[in-house]
Amino acid sequence: MSMPSDGGPSPPNPFLSAYENFRDNTPFFTRSILMVSTASYLFSWIYNYQMALATIPYFVCFQFEIYRIVLSPLVNTHLFTLLFAFLSFLQLGKRLEYSMGTVAFGWFCGGVALLANTGFLVFCVLIYAMTREKGYLMASASGVWLILFGAIAAECVQAPAEMKRRFFFCEVPVCYYPVALFALFSFFGGGLSSIAYAISVGVGYLFGQGRLDHILKLSGGKAQEWENGVLAKWASRPGWVVDHAAIGSDAWSQVPTSEMGMMGSSFFRPAQVPATDGSVDSRGGTPSVGSIIMPGNRNASSSNAESSFVGSSGHTLGGGTANRRVTDARAARLQALERRGEHAV
Repeated sequence: MSMPSDGGPSPPNPFLSAYENFRDNTPFFTRSILMVSTASYLFSWIYNYQMALATIPYFVCFQFEIYRIVLSPLVNTHLFTLLFAFLSFLQLGKRLEYSMGTVAFGWFCGGVALLANTGFLVFCVLIYAMTREKGYLMASASGVWLILFGAIAAECVQAPAEMKRRFFFCEVPVCYYPVALFALFSFFGGGLSSIAYAISVGVGYLFGQGRLDHILKLSGGKAQEWENGVLAKWASRPGWVVDHAAIGSDAWSQVPTSEMGMMGSSFFRPAQVPATDGSVDSRGGTPSVGSIIMPGNRNASSSNAESSFVGSSGHTLGGGTANRRVTDARAARLQALERRGEHAV
C-alpha cells in the first residue's frame, strides 16, 4: 500500500468541503436557520434548554416571557427533526429566498412563526378556561417546523392543481402534501405541539391564497429601506439576496435536477443553468440560480428582476407581478407535463 509523499498535497477534508459547499451555495437566511438549528441540537446534549425557550402558555401569558414566541422556532432537541429540516427546508428555503429576497423571506418566516405561536397560545388558554385543566397551560411548542410547515403549505398552494408530490413511496396531490406531512409528524410526536404545527399549515394555506398579504408580505420599498439603513452591515454579508436582485419565478423554473428529491419541494422540471458568483445572465440582468447575490449587484439587476413567484392562482409570494414571469412559469409547467406524458407512454 503506497503512502503519499511528504511533499504532496494533503487530501481535502470531506467535512470541511461539504460545509464550504453548503456555505457558498446557500443564501444567508436559509443558511442561518439551518446552522442555528444544528447548533441548537448539539447544545441540547449539554443542557436541556427546551423549557427555557419553548412557547409555553403559562410562562408567556402569566409570567410575561414574551421572548419565547420569538426564540421558540430556534429550539431543536431531536435528530429526526434536524434531518427532516435539512431534507425539506434546504431546497425550499433556497427557492423562496432567491424569489423573495433575504429581508422579505425573513419577514415571512418570522410572521409565520409568530402567528403559529399566537394561535397556539390562544387555543391553550381558551381550552384551559373551559376545562380548568392545568396541563394545557404547560403545553409547549417549538422547533423550526413552526416555520417550515407554513412555508411548504404556501408553496403547495401555488402549484398547479394537477401536480403530485412524492411522499416516501406514494404520490399525493400537491395541495394535500402539507397535510400528509403534518399527519406524519403528529403520529411520531403527537401531543399539543401538533396544534401549533396545524396552525402553521393553515397560515401557509391562507398566505398562498393571498389572504395574509397585509401581514406576511413585505413591500419592496420597505425591504430596500431596511437594507440601506438598519440592515446595511448585514446586507454586505456573503449570500445576502438583496431585494433588487430577487429573481422571482425563475427560482422555481431553473432549479437543478439534482435538487429534486423524495422530500424536496420542486414542482417543475428545471432547466440547467450554470451558476456563477453573483453573475448576471443574458436575459437582462437576472442573477443565475445558485449564485450568491451581493449588494454590488443591485444596480445591475434592479431593472429586470421582480421578486415574485407566480403560481396557478396568480398570487405572488414576492413583491410585484410581471407578465413575462407569468408566461415563463406557465410555459415551464406545460413543458414539464408534456415530458412526463412522454415518459409515461
